[in-house]
Amino acid sequence: MKKVFVLTWAVVTATVMICAQNDNTFQNWTLEQCMQYALDNNTTVLKSITAKSSAEQDLRKSKAAFAPTVSASTNQGYTYRNMLGPDNESVYNASYGISAGMTLFNGGRLTYTKRQNDVLLQASQEGILNTKKQVQRDVLSAYLTVLYNNETVKTNEKIFELSNAEYERSKIMYEVGKITKSDLAQVATQWSQNKFNLSKSRNSLRTAILSLKQLLEISIDVEFSVAIPEIGDDEILAPLPGMMDIYNTAMETMPSIKQAELNIKSAEIGKRVAQGNWMPTVSLNAGLSGSYTTANDISLGEQFKTSLGPTAGLAINIPIYDQRTAKTAVNKAKINIENNKIAYQQAEMKISKDVESLYVDALNAQDNYINATEKLGFAQDSYDLVAEQYNVGMKNTVELLTAEKNLFQAQQEVVQCRYQAIISIQLLNILQDKEIRVGVN
Repeated sequence: MKKVFVLTWAVVTATVMICAQNDNTFQNWTLEQCMQYALDNNTTVLKSITAKSSAEQDLRKSKAAFAPTVSASTNQGYTYRNMLGPDNESVYNASYGISAGMTLFNGGRLTYTKRQNDVLLQASQEGILNTKKQVQRDVLSAYLTVLYNNETVKTNEKIFELSNAEYERSKIMYEVGKITKSDLAQVATQWSQNKFNLSKSRNSLRTAILSLKQLLEISIDVEFSVAIPEIGDDEILAPLPGMMDIYNTAMETMPSIKQAELNIKSAEIGKRVAQGNWMPTVSLNAGLSGSYTTANDISLGEQFKTSLGPTAGLAINIPIYDQRTAKTAVNKAKINIENNKIAYQQAEMKISKDVESLYVDALNAQDNYINATEKLGFAQDSYDLVAEQYNVGMKNTVELLTAEKNLFQAQQEVVQCRYQAIISIQLLNILQDKEIRVGVN
C-alpha cells in the first residue's frame, strides 16, 4: 500500500511539474521568441515548404525521364472450342513478355524540362524565404503594436492618477467654497473621460496581445503574454544608412527579387521546352515474349523454347500538323516570359517604394520624437505650474483642464513617434537582412 501511495504521489508531482512548465512556455515572450515560433510553426511557411517538396519530386521525375522504361505483361485465358465429336474442349492460352523503351531524341524537351524543374526548385526555396520575410514583418508589426498599447496604458494611468488627484482636491476646494459646483462638474467630467481612456487602452492592449497570439497560431487553451523590453533613445535615434545603400542591399538580398529572377529564367527555359514539340521524336524499343497453349501436346518448356523471341525497333515520329498545339504552346510560353518580367518589375518597384517610404517615415519619426520630447517637457512644466496655481486659487478649472489636456496630448505624441521610428527602422533592417531586435529584456 505504501508503494502504491509513493508511486501515485510521484505521478501527480510529475504531472503538476509538467503542467506548470507548459503554463510558463508561452509567458513573457520576447520578439525573438515570437519570430522563431512563427517561422517554425506558421502554416503559410509550412505550406511553402511543402511546395518545395513538390518541386523536388518534379525534378526527380524529370531526371528519371532519361532512363528507359521497363514493363512486364502477361495475357492468360481459356478458349472454348466446339469439337466435331460428342466432346467439347476448353483450351488454356498464355503469353508472357517484357519490354523496354527509351527516348533518344525529342527536341531537347527532356533536357530543358530537367533544367526548368531545377530552376523552379531554386525559386521555391526563395519562395520559402520570401514567406518567412513576410511573417517577420507581420510579427514585428503585431509585437510593436502590443508594446505601443502597453505604453499607452502607462500614459493613461499617469494621466488618470493626475486627474484623480485633481478630482479629490477639487472636491475639497468645493466644500470650502473655493470653486463652484460647475467647476467641480467639469473636473469630474474630465476625470470620468480619463478613466474611460484608461479602460479603452487596456482593452486595446488585450486585443493587441490576442492578435499577436492568433498570428502565431497558438492554441486557444494556452495563456500567452509578451515581455516588455526597455527601449532607449539610442535605438530610436539610431543613424540610418544612405537610402540608396539600403535599396541596393535589399535588391541583392531580398528573396522576392531572386524568386522573380528565377521565374523569368524558368519561363525562358519553358519556351525551349515548347519549341521541342516542333522537332521529331526518336525512340528505341526492345522486348522479349513467349507463349503457351494446351491446344497441342507439346510441353511448356518446349513451347517457350520455340515461341520465345526478342524484338527491337527504332521509332521516328515527325510532326507535320498538330492543330496548332506546338505553336500555341510556344506563344503561351512567350506570354509567360512577359508576365514574369512584369512580376519582376513589380517586385523591384515594391522594394523601391518600401525603402523610400520607410526611410522617410523613419527620418520623420526621429525628428518628430525629438520635438515631441521637448514639447512634453514644456507641457509638464506648464501643467505643474498651473496645477500649483489652481490649488491656491490663482488659476481656474478651464486653465487646469487645458494644461492637463496638453500634457496628455504631448505624452501620446511621444509614444506615437517612438514606435513609428522603431517599426520603420526595424522594417528597413528586414529589407537589408539584418538582425531584428527591439529593446533590452
